[in-house]
Amino acid sequence: MKKLANYFFQGLLLVAPTGLTIYILYLIFRVIDDPLQTYIKDLTGITIPGLGLVVIVLFLTLLGFI
Repeated sequence: MKKLANYFFQGLLLVAPTGLTIYILYLIFRVIDDPLQTYIKDLTGITIPGLGLVVIVLFLTLLGFI
C-alpha cells in the first residue's frame, strides 16, 4: 500500500507543474484577450479570434529571447 501511495504522489508531482502552467496561461489568456477583443471591436468593428493567443506567444517568445 505504501508503494501505491508513493506512485500516486510521484505522478502528482509530475502532473501538477504542467497543469498549473496550463491554468496560469489560460488565466493570462483571458486577462489579455477579453479587453483586447473589446478594444479592437470598438476600434474596427470586427473581432479577431485568437488575438490573445498570438499576443501571449509573442510575449513568451520575447521573454525567451531576453
